[in-house]
Amino acid sequence: MEEQTTQPIAENLGWVIPGKLAGVGKPTAEELPELQKLGIAAIVSVMDDPSNLERNL
Repeated sequence: MEEQTTQPIAENLGWVIPGKLAGVGKPTAEELPELQKLGIAAIVSVMDDPSNLERNL
């Protein structure tokens, strides 16, 4: 079986408005501390999925 590798969340983050607004796929709970180190203080989800109602930060 082939092993899957994932990129660090910071490499998948794209700034729309530098330092203010960024876009990224749904982060895992393990990735949240890395996002906080990058200065991300809030996450807004636009996914139509009730699992996004969990508070992780």
